[in-house]
Amino acid sequence: MRAFEAAARLGSFTAAAESLNVTQGAVSRQIKELEGVIGRPLFRRSGPRLFLTDQGRAFADQLAEIFTDLQQAFWNVQGYEETATVTISTLPSVATRWLAARLSEFDRDFPDVDLKVLASRDLADFRTGSIDGAIRFGQGNWPEVEAEYIGGESVCPVCTPGFVAEHNLNHPEDLLQVRLFHSDMEEGWQGWFHHASVVPPPALRGPQLGDDAATMQAVLNGQGVALGRTLLVADDLAEGKLVQPFPVSLPISFGYWFVTEKPSPDDPHLTAVRSWLIERIRTTLEAEVS
Repeated sequence: MRAFEAAARLGSFTAAAESLNVTQGAVSRQIKELEGVIGRPLFRRSGPRLFLTDQGRAFADQLAEIFTDLQQAFWNVQGYEETATVTISTLPSVATRWLAARLSEFDRDFPDVDLKVLASRDLADFRTGSIDGAIRFGQGNWPEVEAEYIGGESVCPVCTPGFVAEHNLNHPEDLLQVRLFHSDMEEGWQGWFHHASVVPPPALRGPQLGDDAATMQAVLNGQGVALGRTLLVADDLAEGKLVQPFPVSLPISFGYWFVTEKPSPDDPHLTAVRSWLIERIRTTLEAEVS
């Protein structure tokens, strides 16, 4: 019946044989045997062309539905027994600038887990039941959750190599003459300049885009200099797309935390994904520190 279904769908014994990885003669023989069992022809020929009889067409349509249902049943059973979904909430910047580049590695390490990422600046509400865990950026003082500290952050000026050359950035005070992107972090450019032993003017002009991923894209486009968070710029620094014109890093008060509802769910898939994410984030942060 598989040979007949393939021949009916493809309109050729030869094409059916290729799709089933058998000989054309084997397909012809199996269909002739099937016609013998049924007691009537399923195909008719007109010169070199092959046509289904009316009975053959009705039989082919029914077989196609049956094989489709069998395939779907197999997928359903396979998915129910072998796959799981872990839903993680995190900032859009973390999802875009760090996690997205590691999805192939995740798939390799977790072939039976589908990762669903909800990228939002809003804190995940575990009461909805739609979130398994979250990577949060803050001080860890959120109520009614369990928060495991992953690692601290620091910021450092970053820009493209071309921007450094174009604007002759030789000393930290040279940054006062170029476009500086600002963020809503407490430790901003004023804090960095003082940390670098430069006295800045009371007010520093420059755009604030409201999203770190957008800011870093503008920097990659050669539009200016930003204080890049370690986790968000590590890959571009490693690839040479960005540089630190002055390797003076300013520690900040916020860090990364893995957060779950309280008490933390006893889910082996979540536990494994949690450990994987924490280890990878710590590796990124520690590589930049060293």
